[in-house]
Amino acid sequence: MQSAGSTTDDSRADYIRPTPVEDLGGEYLPVPALPESYDSYDGMGATQMSQGVASIEQYAIRMLYEEFRDRAARKIDDIIELRLDREPDLAKHLELGADVIFDRTLEKLGMLARRRPRVIIELLLVWRKTTIDATDEYPLEGTGGAGFADGSRQQPPQAALSRAHHIVKERKSLASVYILCRALSAVVEQLEASHLEGDLGDRLEELVFGQVKQVNPANLRRSQNRRQIQELYARLIGQISDIR
Repeated sequence: MQSAGSTTDDSRADYIRPTPVEDLGGEYLPVPALPESYDSYDGMGATQMSQGVASIEQYAIRMLYEEFRDRAARKIDDIIELRLDREPDLAKHLELGADVIFDRTLEKLGMLARRRPRVIIELLLVWRKTTIDATDEYPLEGTGGAGFADGSRQQPPQAALSRAHHIVKERKSLASVYILCRALSAVVEQLEASHLEGDLGDRLEELVFGQVKQVNPANLRRSQNRRQIQELYARLIGQISDIR
């Protein structure tokens, strides 16, 4: 007789056989989504569980990454929907304490990074790139005049639409950088010197220092959000220096 905890459906094994995230390397590859029908480990038999800690760890990483990705996407969408003729205060929506649930997600990323620092950092960089690549897909035509100074409900002319697209793209870029800085800060906060040995630490330092060196002072003077992001980069540099 088949035991209560076992199953003869081999397709269930696919639910805990994610593409190894180690294969990401330095490539910007998407993380495959789990099947929508999958619910939990409850009821899985010994055959599936015998894949060991590695598979469970990969599953945990993917689930947490998807939680981060989805929550971050909702926050960015909320910011994009704000009036386009006024620069939103990103800190009001994204800083520590603005959303305790999102804060916990970042904290969990940091804790998981203790075991897999390279994977978590790579996934955050993947998220940042794919978020920016998807900017052109945002349906500006559907926003109507809600984001324009005159409050018109009619579709804006082409020139105004082009300007709106530029504003949305910049806003999405800044919001994603703000989130990336917060996420990397949460990760580095949990790491020790041994976690950033070799090329991983070098690449992270190069990324952060490069952003600080390349900043345009004129952009900082005219944008409060850019100044806030530079402060986040400076904090991140301090955290990296403490353990390198």
